[in-house]
Amino acid sequence: MARNSLTLRRKLTTSAFYKFAYELATDYANTSASTARTVLCTKYDITESTFYTLLSFAITHYLVSEKTAQRIFEKILANQSAHGNNGYNSTIKHKQLLEERKNFSDFSKRDIADIARYYSNHPELTKAEVARIFRFESTRPLDQILKKACIELIISDTVFEALRNRAISKADDANMDRTVQFFDLLFRARTEAKKAKKTGQSAF
Repeated sequence: MARNSLTLRRKLTTSAFYKFAYELATDYANTSASTARTVLCTKYDITESTFYTLLSFAITHYLVSEKTAQRIFEKILANQSAHGNNGYNSTIKHKQLLEERKNFSDFSKRDIADIARYYSNHPELTKAEVARIFRFESTRPLDQILKKACIELIISDTVFEALRNRAISKADDANMDRTVQFFDLLFRARTEAKKAKKTGQSAF
C-alpha cells in the first residue's frame, strides 16, 4: 500500500523527511516524461496526494532553488494543458506557495525544534553544513528557524543556552559584541513570552 505523508512523518527523522521531499521534487523537476507523476509515485511508494504535498513542501521549505521551483510549476502546467486544463488553479496555488516560501510560514513546531536541537548538538558542523543536511538551498531558512525557536519558546532553556554558547564560541572579535547583544535580545523576548504564557496572553 502506497505511503502517505503522515506515515512518512512517523517513520522518518526530520532530516530524512526533508531529504525525501528534496529528492522527489528534484526528480520531478528533472524528468521530462508526462507520466513522471505516476512513475515517481511508484518509485517512492507514495500516494498521488502525497506526491503533491511533498512538491509543495519542497518549495515552501526552501529545499529547492527558485529555478527548480519554477521548473516544477511549468511542468505541472504543461501536464494540465495536455489534459485540457488551463492551469488557472495551479497558477494561484503556485503564487501562494512562493508567498509561503518567503514567509517560512509552513515550518511546524516539531520541525523547528528538531532542527534547532540538531544545530545545537553539532557545533563541529558549520551553519552551511547543517543547512545542506536539511536540504535547504541556503542558510536563510536555518537562521529564521533558529530565531523562531528561541523567541516562541519552541525549544527549552537548555537548548537555547547551547545555541548561545555555540554562537559566542564561534564569533570572532569583530562580531562578538553583536552576537552577545543579539542573544540578549532573544533572552528578553523569551522572558516576555514566558510572562505572557503564565497570564494566558499572547506575546506575539
